[in-house]
Amino acid sequence: MLLALPKSIPTFQTSTGRWTRPDNVWRANTQVDPIQRCDVIPNTRPPLADHMPIISVIDLPLPRVASPETLDFRAADWPFVNEILKDRLLAESPALRIRTKEEFIVKVDNPLQLD
Repeated sequence: MLLALPKSIPTFQTSTGRWTRPDNVWRANTQVDPIQRCDVIPNTRPPLADHMPIISVIDLPLPRVASPETLDFRAADWPFVNEILKDRLLAESPALRIRTKEEFIVKVDNPLQLD
């Protein structure tokens, strides 16, 4: 671990007015270091605060994801879509209309039976 905040920068003013450095910012000792800059900015210290604000600039690359192309349903030819859907459902659907009481009883007793 390495210090990201330079050693000579104080971060805390004691009640006697002396400056010390109890606050530190650490970073990993790797070649890929996301911390671009770390410093205190004295003129941004709030009134009556004893600690200096530490400003860290961090570069965290965010991967860009290409969004897939979406369909515009408002531009669809709905009469054509409905016709194709109707044809496919009639050709591929296993659902059969029950027309009589006897067919209903057969389906209830044996739901997997296909006509």
